[in-house]
Amino acid sequence: EEELLCVAYNRHMQTLVTGGNTSLLYILDAETHEITAKLNGHSDAITALEMDSHMIISGSDDYTIRLWDSLTNSCVVVLEGHKAPIIH
Repeated sequence: EEELLCVAYNRHMQTLVTGGNTSLLYILDAETHEITAKLNGHSDAITALEMDSHMIISGSDDYTIRLWDSLTNSCVVVLEGHKAPIIH
């Protein structure tokens, strides 16, 4: 069963980003709650999220941190080598 584990909100872009145990990031319109994009890259649960006007930062139980361009919804950097899951 899908579980929501973290949420980030950008009031300037009226956007919500959610992460959970499915390893997908969901980007939603904050007013309509419609999913506008799904970002795939992590291989385990997403446990930490931050965002600003240009970047989404996600941390995961897969021991990686990913930086995403919030305008193109593409992963631009993967930080690997952590020895434990990423927590907020």
